[in-house]
Amino acid sequence: MSSFALQRLSPDQRKSLRERLWTRQNGACFITGHKMNLGSDDLEIDHIIPTRDKGPDEESNWALVFARANESKQASHLYVARVLNRLETIRKKANDPRGANLGHVLAEYGGGRYALKANIAQDSISFSLPELEQYTTTSVEVWSDELSGMRTAFMRLPIEYLHHDDKIMGRLSAVTDNVWRKVGRGLLGAHFRHGQCTERNSSNSYRRIECIRND
Repeated sequence: MSSFALQRLSPDQRKSLRERLWTRQNGACFITGHKMNLGSDDLEIDHIIPTRDKGPDEESNWALVFARANESKQASHLYVARVLNRLETIRKKANDPRGANLGHVLAEYGGGRYALKANIAQDSISFSLPELEQYTTTSVEVWSDELSGMRTAFMRLPIEYLHHDDKIMGRLSAVTDNVWRKVGRGLLGAHFRHGQCTERNSSNSYRRIECIRND
């Protein structure tokens, strides 16, 4: 990292800075999240937002990282590099020659835990989320496609009610770097808020709904 501010620091000032950053990050690498040993690990200080992208050259924009993680990062912005590192970890944990899919990401962050049970009328769908102690009924409009006969509703749902559909969403292994960046920003937030829900095989008005992320 090229930093005029860091270059002006004395060895004692740099040591103190490393300690402050280490404390601020709870002893974990900003990119990998793994614990760092100040006394033995090979560590570097880098800009979170690069100076060329108008990131300030000051302590508020510095982070402590493993040198090896910094060398192999897939993005210059450390926030993006951190997300891409998480996705790469998920892909390795999937241990699937086809690569990871959205189901693996959802599983990592608590998704796909509950089926959404809903009461479907001719032109609306109503549901509640009792597993999350949300008992108020919500109703949304149902849209019908005349050609396919498929009925679809769009709603806001917590991640716990979202499920992966391999036929629609596919895999994460062959996506380009730009898509990885979009996936990283969209999939690793606190909740997957927008979903498309489609009714599946049912014989009455109380049905199981499969919900997928659909941007």
